[in-house]
Amino acid sequence: MPTNNFDQEMQQYFNTLPVYVQETIKQTGVELKSIEELVSCAESMMENGGGSH
Repeated sequence: MPTNNFDQEMQQYFNTLPVYVQETIKQTGVELKSIEELVSCAESMMENGGGSH
């Protein structure tokens, strides 16, 4: 199921992200208009929310 208005490249990248990152992006409703914005947002979430206990 496509997320927001992602194009095919963005959707493919989104599908490779950890579930917690996907869910956070969906829940915040942040509007990402390019693959670069999506990658930047996802990398930031993974650095800051990292799951390293």
